[in-house]
Amino acid sequence: MARGIGTEDDFMYSVKDYGAVGDGVADDTLAVQAAYDAAVQGGGGTLLFPTGRYRCNLSMYSRSVDIRGEGRIASKLHAANPAKGILNAVFREGSWNGVTIADLELSNPSANSGIGLDYGSDPYAPYDEYSGIVNVERVAFNHLDRCIYRRHGQIALWLTNCNFSVANYHIFVVGQPESPGRGLMHGGCLFVKHSHFDGAKLASLYVHSPVVGTGQWSIEDCIFEANPGFVLFADGFADNDRVPALNFVRCWNEVNATATSVVIEGQSYQPAFARLAACERAIFEDTPVGQIVLRDNSNLLLSRCDIGGLGAVDRDPSCSVTIEDAYLYSGEVKEVCRSFQVAGKLPPAAGGGAWWPRIPLSALSHAFGADTVLKNDASAPIEFSGSTTRMTVTGSGPSSPPTHHVQELSINVGETLLPTPQANLMSGNWYVAKYIYRHQAGQPIKMQFTGNSGDTDQVTLDSASWRTLVCIFKAGSAGGANSFYHFGPSTGTTVIEIGGYSLTRFSNRNDALIHGNDSTLAV
Repeated sequence: MARGIGTEDDFMYSVKDYGAVGDGVADDTLAVQAAYDAAVQGGGGTLLFPTGRYRCNLSMYSRSVDIRGEGRIASKLHAANPAKGILNAVFREGSWNGVTIADLELSNPSANSGIGLDYGSDPYAPYDEYSGIVNVERVAFNHLDRCIYRRHGQIALWLTNCNFSVANYHIFVVGQPESPGRGLMHGGCLFVKHSHFDGAKLASLYVHSPVVGTGQWSIEDCIFEANPGFVLFADGFADNDRVPALNFVRCWNEVNATATSVVIEGQSYQPAFARLAACERAIFEDTPVGQIVLRDNSNLLLSRCDIGGLGAVDRDPSCSVTIEDAYLYSGEVKEVCRSFQVAGKLPPAAGGGAWWPRIPLSALSHAFGADTVLKNDASAPIEFSGSTTRMTVTGSGPSSPPTHHVQELSINVGETLLPTPQANLMSGNWYVAKYIYRHQAGQPIKMQFTGNSGDTDQVTLDSASWRTLVCIFKAGSAGGANSFYHFGPSTGTTVIEIGGYSLTRFSNRNDALIHGNDSTLAV
């Protein structure tokens, strides 16, 4: 019942030639499996699902047969038995021959249950998890518990131009611990390109790999949006061949981790963009990131990433995050966080009136635009008003260069102090506020640029080394008495040193971003 196409070695086996109905009602499992078995017995070829809806569970045990439909809108596969995967990869030979699955939809239209592609569903069979390639191309996954379930790692899964929609997990991978009669296997190699992920209730990408190995995940040019759960939940993924275990390159992240809480493997979590535990090395490049949680000796590099939605890096003391050449929306943040090891939580990034830090260098520099609304380079004592009036005194300044001017401010319990003069802001205009400081003594205090029309988030002045803070905000209404408000500690006296500050006005957001990201006032 095979029809030759192309060369004599290229055969197509249509499931309808073996009795499949494809009406979405009949159980087509036996017909589909018979067509597959015939393809294997015939020396290999392609199992074809013509346009239709097929209820089936297929066991794929030979690397000589590809699986194809006539398009993910035309050929739809649903599980006849929801307890089994729709497609079950149970390959029985170790071979690098690639199997291709293409142009289908794998879904369960009635509920988020079942598995789309179950890779290694029999833990006792001698599967080729140590070798072999599976290519998944132009396949849609929808309304499943787990779209792809890789139970034992398995090397080499390629996904290209796929759509992952509503599910509990889009990709769920577990490494194979060593057991009697079975060798160990790490989380395997996963390469994903040009794919779309949305609607993951628990986690879009999940990996639990307790095995130290050379597994690697590379996610490139993909879109992650509207996933209520985690985008990435990695619970153990170690590398030992100097190859980063996790790589995200040029991916998009929007409106993810919106659920209040999720339960993963019996434990409750508050979703974040990424949670990494026991992951030796992970890299995100050219990707806008959200909140990140690091645990158990995890190390993360953010390179050329948009940090506008980062919020915070929540890490335990064993973990590190390095941020290189960060971006703020469309503007590059030059010299910001270049190899900057975050201590504790990274303050919020800019956007909507939040503050973010520039890299702490060993010396101060200052340069102010010609049209700044406020400017002070700390070359003379600064008069503060508010709950009381106070003048700063000349501070010790940084060790290099020793000639830079620094003013020292002391603020007591309950005091609110702001430097004079204050600024009159124009409604609808964009403003960039920059502020250099270091904390000298006492309880860290809060600072905020505010007044009759300017309003930013409060930022804590707690850095013992010189730090430049930058904020971009839009004035909601015209008004005066806008300045850098300093709020006194709850106990004792706090001493900070000020290296300068400025406020510059722009008619549009883009110009403000460019100025906010330039090297002026860099510390």
